Amino acid sequence: MELHDCLCPLELSRPESLHNNPQLATLPRSPDSDTPNTSLRKCVSLLELRKTAVARNTGRAVPETEQYAVENSLRLQVNNSLVPDRPDGTVVAEIVKTFTPFTMAAVMVVRIVAPAMMLDGDYVLKAYDRRFAIDIREEFGIEQWSPDHEMQFMKYSNDKELNEYAADLLSNDHVRYTGKDEATNDEGSDSDNSEASADNDGLQKAYYEMLIHIACLKMYRAELEVYRRTDPLWGFDVPRFLEQIQVSNYDSSHYVEKSPTAVQGILLQYVPGFSLTELYESKIPPIPRELWTPVIQDAIRVTHEFGKLGIRCDDNCPRNTIVHWDPIISAYRCMLIDFGHCQFRRPGWSDEDWGRFQACEDEEGGIGMEMQIWLQRKRGGGYVYVRSAHQDWLGQFRR
Repeated sequence: MELHDCLCPLELSRPESLHNNPQLATLPRSPDSDTPNTSLRKCVSLLELRKTAVARNTGRAVPETEQYAVENSLRLQVNNSLVPDRPDGTVVAEIVKTFTPFTMAAVMVVRIVAPAMMLDGDYVLKAYDRRFAIDIREEFGIEQWSPDHEMQFMKYSNDKELNEYAADLLSNDHVRYTGKDEATNDEGSDSDNSEASADNDGLQKAYYEMLIHIACLKMYRAELEVYRRTDPLWGFDVPRFLEQIQVSNYDSSHYVEKSPTAVQGILLQYVPGFSLTELYESKIPPIPRELWTPVIQDAIRVTHEFGKLGIRCDDNCPRNTIVHWDPIISAYRCMLIDFGHCQFRRPGWSDEDWGRFQACEDEEGGIGMEMQIWLQRKRGGGYVYVRSAHQDWLGQFRR
C-alpha cells in the first residue's frame, strides 16, 4: 500500500449499475433504460409544486427554502435497514428547533406527531438536502440553489451524458471527487445564438446540481456506514440511531421515492448538550476549568474507539463533539457527531495498511491540539495536549 492511497476514497458498495441499486433510487433514469421512466414524467408534471411547501395547520404556502422552518411539518418515509425491529412506514414530524446556519446538511430537532411508530419525544433529523449543502457549494465554487437550478436539473435529468457523469461520481466514494472530467462545459461559445447559450447555461447548472446531489448521497451513505459499525457505541459515544428516512418534498405519492430530487436522511437520538467549542467561544465556559482536561480526553478516547472499528474521521474537530451530562456516571462525557466525511478500513488490510491510511489524517490532534491552541488563545490555557501511544505509532508513517 502506497502513501498516495491516503487520497483514494473507499468503495463501500460500488454499484454495478446506476439504476439497479435500491440505495441509488434518487438518481435519474438513463434514457436508454428498458424501464419506462414514468416516475420522471410524474415529477416533471409537478414542477409547479417545487416553488412551495405547505406549512402545518396554517394552509399557507411557504418558499421551498423555508421548508425547514420551526413549526413546519415534514412527511418522512421510514426505511429502517439498521434497526430491523422497527416498522417501515410514513410519519409526520414537526420541526421544533433548527441548527442554523446549515452547512453540509439541514439539521433540526423534530417531534413525531402522527403516527408515533414507537417514537416518542424529540429527535434530531439530518436531511442531506443539496439545496442546503452550503459548505459543499462554496467549496466547489457553485452558486447557491435557486428554483432555476431545480428546473434545469429536472430538464436534463434524463440526459445520457449527465447520467454517465453521475455514474462516474459514484465510482469514487470521496465526497470531494468531481469526476474524471470537469463538471461543466466550456462557458463559451463565439456563437450569437442566445438559445444555444441558454441551453449551455442550463446544462451547466444541471451538472452542478448533480455534483452536489451525489456529494450529499455519499455523505448520507458514509453516515449510515458509521452507525452500522458503531452499533456497540450507540447512546454512549455516538447518538443512538433510530431511523433511515426520506423526506417527501412535494407530495406523498409513491412517485416521490424515485424522484431525482428525493432527500435522504437519518433520525437520531437528541442529546441536549453543548459543542466542545463552547469551552473557548462562550462568554462564560459551561463547565469548570478543572473539568476541561477529562472532557477533552474523553473526546479523544472516542476517536480511538472509532479507529478500532475501522473508521477514519476526516472532519474530526471540536465543532463535531457534543458534551453532555451523563446522570448514570454523574460526569460529563462526549459524543462524536457528523460523519459524512468518514473513510473506512478496507477488507484485507493489515494493521500497518490501516495505520498508514489513518496517518493521513490527524484525528487525535484535530481535537487535542485544536483545543490546546484555542484555549490558550481565548482563556490563557487550561489544557495541554499529550500525544497518545497510538499517535506516536502512527508517526512512523508520516515521516
